[in-house]
Amino acid sequence: MMRVRETTIYVALLDEGTACWRPVQAEVLENGSYRIVSDNADPEDEHWEFPPGSVVRCTERRLSGGLCLVATSRLDGVN
Repeated sequence: MMRVRETTIYVALLDEGTACWRPVQAEVLENGSYRIVSDNADPEDEHWEFPPGSVVRCTERRLSGGLCLVATSRLDGVN
């Protein structure tokens, strides 16, 4: 049985007035992309750039906690 590998990535929060990032759990896919598996517990208050279930490409970016994987584009055909 193949084990699913997960990691933490960061998704931008929209409509915050300043750059804000939400750490989320994501499944590491074979092609180097990630599927967001975390649920947005408060979708009325937090507007994620990429919703749960999205397949995204990430790049490394320096955030306040150090070098992190940040979701930069959606790959699953939905804009």
